[in-house]
Amino acid sequence: EYKFVGNGKIVIDGFNPDFVNINGQKKIIEMYGDYWHNLPKAKKRDKGRKYAYKRYGYKTLIIWEHELKNLDTLKNKIIEFN
Repeated sequence: EYKFVGNGKIVIDGFNPDFVNINGQKKIIEMYGDYWHNLPKAKKRDKGRKYAYKRYGYKTLIIWEHELKNLDTLKNKIIEFN
């Protein structure tokens, strides 16, 4: 199970993840918009974000906006992550 914390409830090294696992696993799910997260500044920031999460022991799953179009594939991606 995951809880939405993208409202600032959790900050890890200056970054606010979208969802965190609430079953004791150090896992994060981030939702990336296709436009904004493909901008050069965002790519650099997101690389630092993933590094920060990893440094604190978290595994991170990135879900891109376009992946929401195929829910079966997305469901499998999330299941494999868990």
